[in-house]
Amino acid sequence: MKSLVLGFMLLLGGLVVHGQQAEYFLAYHQSTARTTISPMLLKSESVFQDGFKIPGERMKRTGSTLTVIGGALFIGGIILTSQGSTEYDPYTGYEVADEKLALGVTMLVVGTGMLVPGIIFWSKGAKKYNRYMEQQQSLSFKVRGPALSLAYRF
Repeated sequence: MKSLVLGFMLLLGGLVVHGQQAEYFLAYHQSTARTTISPMLLKSESVFQDGFKIPGERMKRTGSTLTVIGGALFIGGIILTSQGSTEYDPYTGYEVADEKLALGVTMLVVGTGMLVPGIIFWSKGAKKYNRYMEQQQSLSFKVRGPALSLAYRF
């Protein structure tokens, strides 16, 4: 009982300290009036400074992940299904399947369920990504305040 009370007190104390740190953090960043970007965003090549993400890149990455995992499950399911066997049980009159066959069929179903949407996401995401990149390969003229800029992206 003592350890439960002690654990609760430590948790409550940690929440109070965390809350004070959050207030200090917010007050500091509001007083300096500067924009901070997370280091996670700086490492990503697809996120610009204003938070804009390249269209289709996330869909393409998700689709490729689903396709690879689904393909591995599908192939593994084929292998396990081919190694599995069924035996006739004379007491019940039914055929009984072993664990390999049951796991193989399950892997086939799950693998197919991941493979088909993965291929669709990957192709649609690549299409959106390529369309955006083609639009960016052009001559642009921008006016920002008193400055004019002419840029060619390739």
